[in-house]
Amino acid sequence: MKNDILYPVVMSKEKGGYFAQCYDYEEIYAEGDTIEEALKNIKEVFGLIFYDFEEDEYKKASNIEDIMKELKEGEFVVYVNVWLPYEFSKVKVVNTKKTLTIPNHLNMLGQYKNINFSKILTEALEKELNVK
Repeated sequence: MKNDILYPVVMSKEKGGYFAQCYDYEEIYAEGDTIEEALKNIKEVFGLIFYDFEEDEYKKASNIEDIMKELKEGEFVVYVNVWLPYEFSKVKVVNTKKTLTIPNHLNMLGQYKNINFSKILTEALEKELNVK
């Protein structure tokens, strides 16, 4: 499996945000309040669409210089690099068992209060990594 894909994405400012569409796959598009959010969202769409593709079905990315000749006013093009294993992992959530070490007194208090350690660790990692 290919780990990374790189495709040109045409972006434009819309009312209240940005619209992003993959030039080579018209069904891959997203929007966001900021450029960064639109790009993050389109990576997720790439993951959803490519999840069911075989690698030999991937289209060759168009030349960005050719695309720039076709842009309408207010549009710009960027390359989007998508790390497929990560995006695929979000399509089907699989939990991974981790062994960790914590202070004994926290373990005892957590067990006494019926704390779900996995839930707490997951929430803390999501916050630290700024992911949902």
